[in-house]
Amino acid sequence: MTTDAKEFSLGAVLSVATGTLLCPIDEIYGILNHMTGDNLFTHQLPRAFRACEPEIKRQYPVLAQVDVSRVGRENWRDFLAERKRELGGQPWLVRPLPLALWTSQDPLTEAELMVGPERVIPLTK
Repeated sequence: MTTDAKEFSLGAVLSVATGTLLCPIDEIYGILNHMTGDNLFTHQLPRAFRACEPEIKRQYPVLAQVDVSRVGRENWRDFLAERKRELGGQPWLVRPLPLALWTSQDPLTEAELMVGPERVIPLTK
């Protein structure tokens, strides 16, 4: 796992802090992969969100006050623009999770645990 902080957009950082998508999905993979030190598959994102949300709020306590209750498909860009004016639009430095807060799991094994082995079809070359 990396120990270096890395820059991410406010949209990505707020997405992790709030659980509301406020940036392109590739930024979500980027920040969660960085924080977990993993290369996450889609079905692993909810577990990563749960692990990373408290750490983002610990690193940036001001984000715990952000209310996304009225954010939706139609207004998320306006909401993000307002937060950039309030909080700053510069990239935000994010540190990885402490080692004890994330357990890497094989993606196929995790999928089998989630939905049963009979519903997971691995693709091979």
